Amino acid sequence: MTTVIDIHAYVGRSLNGFEQTVDGLLAEMDRIELPQAILCPVRPEDYAYESQNEAVAAAVAKHPGRFAALGRVDARQRTAAREVERCLDELGARGIFLHPWEDCYQASEARLVNPIAEVCQAHHVPLMVATGYPWVSEAMQVGTIAQRFPELPVIMTNGGMINISGLGQMASWMTLQANANVYITTSGVYREDFLIEVM
Repeated sequence: MTTVIDIHAYVGRSLNGFEQTVDGLLAEMDRIELPQAILCPVRPEDYAYESQNEAVAAAVAKHPGRFAALGRVDARQRTAAREVERCLDELGARGIFLHPWEDCYQASEARLVNPIAEVCQAHHVPLMVATGYPWVSEAMQVGTIAQRFPELPVIMTNGGMINISGLGQMASWMTLQANANVYITTSGVYREDFLIEVM
């Protein structure tokens, strides 16, 4: 029997207008018979991920059998690596999530991302990157993280692309082929041929 886990479930009130409560997510999980989800903070209205990371940790503590957590940081903040340490050492996060599009930086920008990746690699936890966004987190840009940190599991969301065709699909495939430590989530990927090709 296969256990299905949603590894990218946002909770909180986003600056971008999205909102999902923990109770609402649990109700939807029960409706579709989904046993577990990995929670990720949204981009909050106050731009402070610290409180969102704490809220996600509290949800995991309250529902330990249903949830695990990814910590989230803004790589542009000087305190990002320290917040990664706190998420992993104190809040019990199982990995770290970056969203270059929402936080306005390039995934390939070593100056910003390397300190975060170093902490993740030292703690043996994955780094998930919102992938497929033009100019900031195309698959090959995310692949540069994997190349610099070959022992670090790097997870690309959206199958590594948003436009599931043409160059985006090829870039995702090439990134997976070139980096044994790169993985993808498949939510939203409707191209069965692509999924078969990368298996």
